[in-house]
Amino acid sequence: MARKKTTVRIDGHEYVLAGEETEEYMHEVAIYVDRKMSEIHSQFENLSTSMVAVLAAINIADELLKERRGTPVNHQSDTTPKASQKNASRENITRFNRT
Repeated sequence: MARKKTTVRIDGHEYVLAGEETEEYMHEVAIYVDRKMSEIHSQFENLSTSMVAVLAAINIADELLKERRGTPVNHQSDTTPKASQKNASRENITRFNRT
């Protein structure tokens, strides 16, 4: 299968993706990542882009692992800080600390 290239926009920045998937699929993946980052940015405006990207990656990995295990997944990120969560059984990881 031939490699395809396409330009996508994530968090206001353009990236060139290359792969064997269709351009449509690569755009779908980029849109998903962009939405995850936007959800986090809207809740935590003071986080750096790299912190938002890491938190988005953690939440996407959390969703993937739960789907693989057959655990119910909340596809809408819960980006409320753990300190203010009333329900301890939240579906997504919402905070991390760098060491």
